[in-house]
Amino acid sequence: MAAYGVGLIFDAVYRYFSWDSKGSVSAKLVYGFLAALPVAYVLVFLALLAGNLAVFEQSPQRSWPLVLFGTGITALSLSLTLRLMAWAAAKGEKGGGLALAIAYGGGLILAAGLSLVLGVGAHLGEGQAVSWSEAWNTLFGLSSDGRRVFLSPDFWLMHLAFLPWLAFVGAVFCGFVVKSVLNGVQFLTGPDAAKQPFLVSAVSCAAGAVLFWFTAVFV
Repeated sequence: MAAYGVGLIFDAVYRYFSWDSKGSVSAKLVYGFLAALPVAYVLVFLALLAGNLAVFEQSPQRSWPLVLFGTGITALSLSLTLRLMAWAAAKGEKGGGLALAIAYGGGLILAAGLSLVLGVGAHLGEGQAVSWSEAWNTLFGLSSDGRRVFLSPDFWLMHLAFLPWLAFVGAVFCGFVVKSVLNGVQFLTGPDAAKQPFLVSAVSCAAGAVLFWFTAVFV
């Protein structure tokens, strides 16, 4: 409700100054951020639950800085990642692979930077503040001193910033799998494979399941 109310105020300001909110990049950024806030709020507590189950930490800190930074940074990551990918898509074929490389590489760097800010900001005002080096260790699944593997609630919380980028990477991976399967089916059955969407979908799902199982077992 708060995000929706802020969105209405934002619309009123744009109408008052006769600005075009539909074509404004800043407006789209704000709308994306506000739309992601409720989802990010839920994801914060799911991340804390995952960390609680991973390390049996029964009383993870749930302070207001943690909730606010977790929700805000996660929503900001989604909004900025969408804008970055939209920029790459607008380049089209003229931009080529360079625009995609910049978008995905920049998205990864952006997610890592926001994740570190979240790791440090989530514990502001507490008795034991987190340093940048400790946040870096937590990002890689280590304890604060970096001596052992420790998938704490902070680890899961910090990786929320990577979810939008991982969603795009997953979409590219799934597209690669489907295209490879389509080419294989066309090689075996002829050019009419595109007219068999159920066959291609079933084989693609099977191939994805095999790759997922292989990665889980051997990686």
